[in-house]
Amino acid sequence: MNNKKILYKWASVLLTIATGLSGAVNAEELSQDSVNTGLTTVQKAVDSTRQTTEAVQTGANAVAGIKSSVMQGSLTDTLVKKLGITSEQAQGGAGALFQLAKGKLDAGQFAELSKAVPEMNSLLNAVPKQSGALSGLAGSVSSALGDSSNTYGNLAGLASTFKTLNLSPDMVDEFVPVVVDYVRTKGGALTADMLQSAIYGDL
Repeated sequence: MNNKKILYKWASVLLTIATGLSGAVNAEELSQDSVNTGLTTVQKAVDSTRQTTEAVQTGANAVAGIKSSVMQGSLTDTLVKKLGITSEQAQGGAGALFQLAKGKLDAGQFAELSKAVPEMNSLLNAVPKQSGALSGLAGSVSSALGDSSNTYGNLAGLASTFKTLNLSPDMVDEFVPVVVDYVRTKGGALTADMLQSAIYGDL
């Protein structure tokens, strides 16, 4: 075998080896690039998930804060804190006042009053159903005192409702100023005066 053939043979072998090594290096580099790309994608996904979770938590906290603020600013909460009564008593008592006012005001006036008290419907629904004896007593007192718009007739009806709520009839006089002041704060002086007049039978 001459020298040219030997050199050619070894050159072919070296070329094959070099090609193989180059392929291995390229494969290794490609594999490493794929891993790096995959890790970057996973990190982005984790960051995105974290941001989404934080956003959801922030939204939940905001809603809870708003709800808490609304509840703390409600008429029921105000009555409970100022008069030391239960929520049920506060709702039923306030509802009784508004129920009386509703019977004295026209639809437009009561609608204006309701704007100042967002919980109006729940308060009216909280008014207890009076027993026949208490209802009859209130009616008898109102009839004996004259017209149903009479101040004492109105308060007699409220007193019977308050008794059903296990509240002293004297609590009527404590409820009225708190409720009227609340309406004045939320709906203005004219609305508050209108409510007070309806309760005490001046309309």
